Amino acid sequence: PAAGASWPSGPSPGSPWSSPGATLPSPPGATLPSAGARRAPLPGDSLRSFLTHYTIHKWLNCYPGHGADAAQVEGLEVSAARCAQFCWADPQCEGFVHMWSQQKCWFRRNILLPQCEVGQEGRENSHFDTYTKNRLFRDPRR
Repeated sequence: PAAGASWPSGPSPGSPWSSPGATLPSPPGATLPSAGARRAPLPGDSLRSFLTHYTIHKWLNCYPGHGADAAQVEGLEVSAARCAQFCWADPQCEGFVHMWSQQKCWFRRNILLPQCEVGQEGRENSHFDTYTKNRLFRDPRR
């Protein structure tokens, strides 16, 4: 990841990697990034299909103090489709914010859309989109 980005910053209680030696469950074809590594997207629909499990909220930026809490991944340099894939594999991730102009991703939880920042045309805050997991596909234990 770029300077200032992290993957993940540390385990949270109940997260898939909170116990020693635990590995994050991942969907077919998913590979989590290691420090400093950037992976090429998977070919074809296998990667893009993860976006179908999300609702996109264009020009909406949800972050701590503005409608969402951070959920471990901050500023990871990946496409929206790759971010969707990684978020899908993490039960703590309820959605993510993607900055399309810089291809950066932030995992989010406790998302309250009406409290998120709305972008304005011509300003950098319009470069952010929030993706929320569709209810049908959310973990029923949450």
